[in-house]
Amino acid sequence: MLSKFVFLNIWVLLGVNIFLILFLIIYKMFGAIREKRYTDFIQSTKEEFEFQMLNLNSDAFTRKYKQHRKRPMIFQLMLRIADEKGYDFHQLFDQMGFTDESINHYLNSKETQYLKELSIIKSPKAYSLLLHEIQSPLSENAFRAGYAIAGLKLTPVQQLEVFNTLISSQIVIEKVIDIVNLISPPIAEYLPILDQQTTNRGRIILLNYIHGKISPLQSNYRYLQKKLAILSHTIIQHVSPLLYFPEPVALPAIKVLGCTGHSHALLLLLNLYKHNPNTSIKATIAQELYHFSSHEVLNDLKEMAMDKNYWVRLSAYESLSKMGNEGKQAILELSTTSYYPSTNYLIYEILSENDNLQEYIENYKKELENNVR
Repeated sequence: MLSKFVFLNIWVLLGVNIFLILFLIIYKMFGAIREKRYTDFIQSTKEEFEFQMLNLNSDAFTRKYKQHRKRPMIFQLMLRIADEKGYDFHQLFDQMGFTDESINHYLNSKETQYLKELSIIKSPKAYSLLLHEIQSPLSENAFRAGYAIAGLKLTPVQQLEVFNTLISSQIVIEKVIDIVNLISPPIAEYLPILDQQTTNRGRIILLNYIHGKISPLQSNYRYLQKKLAILSHTIIQHVSPLLYFPEPVALPAIKVLGCTGHSHALLLLLNLYKHNPNTSIKATIAQELYHFSSHEVLNDLKEMAMDKNYWVRLSAYESLSKMGNEGKQAILELSTTSYYPSTNYLIYEILSENDNLQEYIENYKKELENNVR
């Protein structure tokens, strides 16, 4: 009797396994069929569909496709075109009902794929949801929500609301900086907000954003030079107090002030170098001095290139290497006087990249001969 029961159980388990295997095979077959249908639909429709997305108004487009029998495929095709082109088609998505569907799907599942869809759709209808999800304890969801909200056309009030929410979120600083860069709020209006920050996290994010905005202004174009000169006074006013904050704040503050190339910023940096023993602070200051004119910083960089700390010396040499002929000439001079073996290879690397090395050597020899006389 017992053996019959065991035998029956074996057959039941075997039958269940066979059923599961057949189910998986059939499921994969249907999946492959769906994928092929979608691929065929894309290939046959994409070009015409893209033309209609670009040229039909939202009402006409909705009338044509809202009740289409292949509506799910239409949505995927719209997402693909919007993603490839980078255009804002949110009115089409809104009227077709796709925006609401993505929002509801996310609320029901919390799956990030729907946040990715919303980042492509770019609809203002998703603003409240995305702002709330920036505070999500799920880091991937929070970042995706932040990235999606950065693609919306935000009002100045919304920009500030998003910025404050990002600062208080659990998203890592580097990703918050990326999101703020995408939002790109006006720098002049956000400099005073730097004074209002009560956390180092907020200060670091804003300083990195400011640095990213003013770096491209360092140019030979007079318009950009003038724009940076106008901003410099305000930047120095709001950023200089942060030089004396803890290192994570002080370092980006140094980079911002260095980026201005302003003579007052230079005095602040040289004074900090003189009185602050922190190696990272000193090295970062040396690294930023190439932004200033050579006649203002050449002697200081020569002294820094003889500092007892290797990283300070390295930063000084890197600055000199970016300062044209005068900087290369100074490196050549230092190569004969430096008593730190660890910098010899660095000097060789810098000088060997220079096409006019022989000319520098000849000029240096002449200077030495003139000094001897």
